[in-house]
This record gives sequence, structure tokens and C-alpha cells, in this order.
Amino acid sequence: MAPATAPPPTGYGGCASITTDSDDYRTLFRTPMAGAAGGKYETSGGGGGRGRDEERNPPRFRAAVEAERWRAKLSGDTGGKASTGRDELHYNQRQQADWARERLLGSAPPSVEEMEEEEEESRTQKVVGQAWVPSSSVWVDTTAIDRLEETMRRRLGELESTASHAGRAARAFFSECDPTRQGRVTRRAFVECMARKMQYDFPARGASPSSTAVLEALFDRYDTQRAGVVAADDLHAALAGAAREGRASGRVVRTIGRLREGLVRYGGGFDALRELDGQWFMLQAQSRHPRGCLPCSMLVDGLMRLAAHSRVVLTDADIATMLETFEPPPTGAPPTAAYEPLVAFTELTVALRGPPMSRDRVAMVRAAYAALKDDAKAGKAVKPFHLAARYDASVHPAVLAKAVRMSDAALAFLGFWKGASAEALDSEVSLAEMCDRYEWISPLYHEDARFEAMIKAAWRLHLRSK
Repeated sequence: MAPATAPPPTGYGGCASITTDSDDYRTLFRTPMAGAAGGKYETSGGGGGRGRDEERNPPRFRAAVEAERWRAKLSGDTGGKASTGRDELHYNQRQQADWARERLLGSAPPSVEEMEEEEEESRTQKVVGQAWVPSSSVWVDTTAIDRLEETMRRRLGELESTASHAGRAARAFFSECDPTRQGRVTRRAFVECMARKMQYDFPARGASPSSTAVLEALFDRYDTQRAGVVAADDLHAALAGAAREGRASGRVVRTIGRLREGLVRYGGGFDALRELDGQWFMLQAQSRHPRGCLPCSMLVDGLMRLAAHSRVVLTDADIATMLETFEPPPTGAPPTAAYEPLVAFTELTVALRGPPMSRDRVAMVRAAYAALKDDAKAGKAVKPFHLAARYDASVHPAVLAKAVRMSDAALAFLGFWKGASAEALDSEVSLAEMCDRYEWISPLYHEDARFEAMIKAAWRLHLRSK
């Protein structure tokens, strides 16, 4: 007799269900109904549909959970109900025996390099899922950007060494990148001018990017506002790493750009920065320092971990200039003997993430949330399951290219709400929370048009408009 197979999950709140592979991510967001006998699962229901949904989606792991519960009782792992206080938070993990591990994995465990490669692949899939791109090859390797930057720096140094005035030589070098003669270098003009002046022109070959892609990536390194325009003096200062009176040095601009590149190319996106910002906030709350500020010693450790996570090497000069730039203005009170300079980690986080979403992007997120409110029925709160029911990862470019599984592409965004308890899965998702989630994903999209296309495809807004 052939084994029974589970039928495809039903829709939720009027949303047609979409399944293209067996690992349906939507089942991860189902929550047991409060007070329901036998642990029945909440689905879309109206009156007669609930029983059918429960029959088609039984709690398959109930027997395994009960068996594990009895095993724990008989072995004495839990210690019964007599444990109180901190003992209730104690958790003994079952460890695999050495002989079983050797039979499964061999005598030698996975090397550190193998584990790092697996972790890097997981981070790559995550950022690909968030950016809605077919693969990570759309981003230029930072090594190619560094080589071009060093070549351009040497060329500019040669011109300045033979000129009577270094500033004039730099302005003459970038003059053709400023078509309006207003001291502003545009992205397109920079790419065209530098390609011609440096004879830097070659097509893309396989995974290797074209010269145009590398030039655009170098410009983006210095474009901290992602506006497509950089002041000519600022571009020169960032390229040379020069100091500027009353402003952040070019070294700081370059460091911020390099960290952004590393987060996207190797760090799995800006979620790592979000997590670090949360850790800094907890440290600030515990140490009772001014809001949004931490001593340099507390901040440097996190900054170095972020750099290592992003494969960015920071020198002592890089760190010193970053700390100096984000030191808040003095309050007027004279410092004590044991005073340690503070750093505004909130401002550092915003600088690394970049400008907030534009009004057009916020409007698109609002439209997606309005569709979720309709799915949740009138007056009811939006829950994580509503997000999972509507989110359509089947049309993701990487899924269509069979480079990423549909569940991985979906969880790159939805994993933020995937709680470990029924309470977490049953919590409300507010509009502010939805917008904040996209604030950390928006930097992956340079063009508003691509961000809009992603929102419409992911949340099926094109179907809603019809």
C-alpha cells in the first residue's frame, strides 16, 4: 500500500495557497488554537472548513513529543516539578556519542574551513532571498573594487606629484565627471569618464564582472547617501583618505562603504548590523550610559566582530577615525579623571545602514500591510501566519533559477517572525514592525522601481489591484 501524502495547505483569509515544492514554509507559522482539544491547528476557517483543515493537517509530531516527554520523566532529566527558580531555565542537551558520530561523520569532524564555508553559503542564500536577485554574482567582489581603487589612487598621486597644486590636479582629474560644472560627480558620468581616462574597459566573463560594474561599485562605496551624486571634493577625499575641516575624513567614508559592501557580499545582509545594534542597546541599558551611547571600549569589540563577519580588515587608524567621528558633542560638564569618551552607536548604525526608506517605498510597504489586514478580516490583528500565507516566494528569481529553495527564499524575510513558541507565533505584527523590517532590507535595492516590483511580486499586489 502506498504511503499517504499530505495534501497541499489551504489558503488563509481569502489568499490562494501557492506551493511549488514539498518544503512549504507556511506550515512553520501555524499556531495551536487556544483551548482546542488535542492541539488542533488554526487555519483559515469559516465554520465548516475548520474540521476539514484539521483532518488534512494533523499534528504529525504529537507522538514524538509525547515519547520524548516520557523518556525525560523516566530518565530524570527534568528533575520533576520540585525544581524552582533558575533551575527551571536549565536545559540539558542530548549529545551524540563519540562512536555514533564517528560512524556518521568519520573519524575526523568537519574542519573549521568547511564549517565556515557552510555558514557563508547560508548567509549568501539569505541575502539573495532578501534582495530578490537570481544569484550573488550580481554583486561585485570586494577584491576587484579594492584593486580598482588602488589603481585610481596611484594615478591620482602621480598627477598630484607633478602638479604645482594637488587640489587643482584632483579637480582637473574629475572635471569631466561633473557635466554641469557644479562640483558634483554623477554615477553615470564617473563610470564613462574613468573608463576612458584609465582605459578600463572589458566585458563580463562568467562570474567575473564587467568594467562598468566595478566602476559603479567603486562609486557606490563613496556614495554614503545612495543618491547617485557625490561632491567632487568629497570623492577626492574618500579616494585619498584625506582629512576635512569640520567634517568626517575621507577615511571614514571609505570605511563605511567597505563595511556595507562586506555585509552584502559576505555577511548575509544588514540583519547582522541590526543584531549588533540590539546588543549595543542592551549594553547601554545595563550600564546606564546616556541613551544611544557607549564607551569606546564597549563599542570597539562589536565593531571588530562586524568587520570580521563582513571580511573587512580595519586598521587602527580606521577605528580611531570612526570613534572620533561618532563621538557626541560635549554636554558642558567637565570630564572626570576616569572619563572614557562616548560613541553614539545609534548614529553609527544609521550611517552604516544608510538613509531611511523614501516615501514611495514606505507607501509600497503600507500597501502590502493593507492587503494583510484584509486577509486577517475586519478588526483582527495581523499575525505571522498571515504574512506566510500571502508571501509568494515561488516567483523569486533565485527560486525560478533553481539556485535557492522556495523555503529558504521565504524565510530570508519571514524568519524574523518565526518564533519558537506558540505565543511568539500568535503575536501581532504591526505596521511599524513591518516597516522596520523593510528598513533593513531596503539598502539592498538601489532603484525604487526594483523595490516596487519586489513588493508587488512578493505580496501579490498585482492580483489585488485586479
